[in-house]
Amino acid sequence: MTSLGSAREAALTAPILVADVDRHAARALATALSQLGLPADHVGSAREVLERALDGGLRLVIADVALADAPGLTLLSRIRAMRPEVGTILTSGEYRPEVELRARECGILYYAPKPVAIPIVHAIAARTLGRLEPHAGGGRR
Repeated sequence: MTSLGSAREAALTAPILVADVDRHAARALATALSQLGLPADHVGSAREVLERALDGGLRLVIADVALADAPGLTLLSRIRAMRPEVGTILTSGEYRPEVELRARECGILYYAPKPVAIPIVHAIAARTLGRLEPHAGGGRR
């Protein structure tokens, strides 16, 4: 298998999945988490997230509030119903307190306004995956 094939196979089994219709934003967040030692992949639709959730292996889903084929809150509620052990984070380019309240009622770990604060999401993701050690470069916790 080529290294490119190995990398893609590893991404398909990554425990963190980022979903955003803005594939550039999703890829950037997934890449940042991967570079910090937390394997992550990215997709652009709720359908793709649900397919991966059914396959197992997911530990954390980071989804935008507005996906092309379903609202992010609907997706995260479905994931919590299917796989309650999977952590969820909701991202949004437009902060709305009522959306955050509904998301928290659904059991999200964090409501992340965009641009996403990588150190905060990294800390939550690391805790979710059971990796509490700080990444190289440190910083306060």
